[in-house]
Amino acid sequence: MNADLKPSIQEVRNWMLSTLKHSCQVEYYLTKLNLDSKDPQRPHDTVGEGNKYSWPVIKGMAIQYRNNTPIFFERHVLPSIEFHRKGQYHHQMWNQQNSNAISEDMRLGAVDSLCSLLEDRKYQGGTHTFQQIINVIKKESPYKAKWFWMVYSSMKRIPSPNTKQIQTLKNFPNIGLPTLMYNRIKEHTQKAVQTLRKEQGYNL
Repeated sequence: MNADLKPSIQEVRNWMLSTLKHSCQVEYYLTKLNLDSKDPQRPHDTVGEGNKYSWPVIKGMAIQYRNNTPIFFERHVLPSIEFHRKGQYHHQMWNQQNSNAISEDMRLGAVDSLCSLLEDRKYQGGTHTFQQIINVIKKESPYKAKWFWMVYSSMKRIPSPNTKQIQTLKNFPNIGLPTLMYNRIKEHTQKAVQTLRKEQGYNL
């Protein structure tokens, strides 16, 4: 990788924190919705091929705010997004009409997508309110829209988790997760931090 494009320690830290918050948020809503997904790569986005704590994903996603040009995004950021989506089970089920996808898979995909819209993601147009998300869903294909609506009506009635409380990768608060899931997220996060220190030289 070009040395000039290697993420700074702050960029990596920001990416890791945003991933941690997203994982906790998705798992929070899955718990509140009693959605028992068969996804083998949980906690969300932190396990398996293409997980967001892995270097092939970090190296592109962490620098996404460095340059606003489409060519920069396509050349340096998009490959990491595609690597993530190709390797993660929930994207394999959600991103196309997969004949193996069951109802729980599709509802998890909808929860993931709705959570991402609630977050400040530049490549999706920034933070959306639940009201603004209605217009996004209306533009989706009928196939995905039905799952979006199914989950949307329930999610908007659930108190939003306070992900802003998560300010550090270590000893972060539990924002409403079952203890077992919270501990698993902590474990995978610390393993990722150790791997980044050992293999890439980041002392987070």
